[in-house]
Amino acid sequence: MNELQEITDYIHSMKIKKTIFGGYEREDVFVKMGELTSMFQRYIDELRKEEQEKQKHFLHFFVIQRTVPLIFSIRPRSELC
Repeated sequence: MNELQEITDYIHSMKIKKTIFGGYEREDVFVKMGELTSMFQRYIDELRKEEQEKQKHFLHFFVIQRTVPLIFSIRPRSELC
């Protein structure tokens, strides 16, 4: 299951304790918000990690594309004289 689906499922199944006179228990709301924040932070961290991997692969590909033609364009000394 992907992270966003996990977060959505958590929100839909969340059961926050209610107070006797209406509303929600403050402590329980903070606990649920903390859990939700942690889930989003893990999701953001995973997205950052994926983006860094993509940039790393792109940079590697870019360097190879620029370097290989340069290597093959260098002429031997015998041709320069």
